[in-house]
Amino acid sequence: MRRFILCIFIFTGFILSPDISHCCSVFSYYSNERSYFGSSEAWFLSPKTQITFCRNTAGYSYAGFGYLNDEYIQGGVNEKGLAFDWVASGERVNWKKSAARAEYAGQLSVRMLQRCATVDEAVALFRAFNEPGFTIAKIMVSDAGGNSAIIGWLDNDIHVVRSRRSCQALGYMEEFIARRLAENPEAATDYFSELFSLTAQRGFALRTCYSYFIDLRERRFFVRDTLGGEKIVFFNLDEQIAKGSHTVVMSDIFAEGQ
Repeated sequence: MRRFILCIFIFTGFILSPDISHCCSVFSYYSNERSYFGSSEAWFLSPKTQITFCRNTAGYSYAGFGYLNDEYIQGGVNEKGLAFDWVASGERVNWKKSAARAEYAGQLSVRMLQRCATVDEAVALFRAFNEPGFTIAKIMVSDAGGNSAIIGWLDNDIHVVRSRRSCQALGYMEEFIARRLAENPEAATDYFSELFSLTAQRGFALRTCYSYFIDLRERRFFVRDTLGGEKIVFFNLDEQIAKGSHTVVMSDIFAEGQ
């Protein structure tokens, strides 16, 4: 019965949501030698969400954003200032496994956080391994040096679109986001918070779960409860990693108003 009800909600979301072609919005922004990365995560029925801080002694430590009790993270940032997030699309592409690429048993984008410090290294990683996620999604990667790239699948191969200006956007309302960022070279926290409000998914079933914005050089970020009172909670990645590996439930921190 629960599965049936969930299917009804998802079907209704496809009908009533303003733009089902993409679930999420992701952007990178470089200004005054500062590099920023932001994302709004949207999904059906607004599931509970979490931030997982992982102290990795064999590689780079990182923070991952995702759903409660789900090992698969939707986006993240590591101690070197490399960030990523996936954007799912309503379209499927003809992704094919290649014998020339290696297999990876875990989540490849987590391996990227653990091993890569730059966009170039991230692109090389996705060229070396098979990533079935490209069947239905693209990934944006950004680094502390102001570089960004959108990685996907096109014409039977990895397809990389690198940023050619100060900003790059992917997903829901991507053209609007890119235009607003280009118009404001001195954008600050309040501006990004307003941008998240303007681009939030507000469908009956498909709704924005949370938004986050990262200063990649300072490794500081805020998480925003976009549709639940619009509370903002700030984190310092280095300080959180120093506490050891742990998980923070977003609904708890928003309720506490920290």
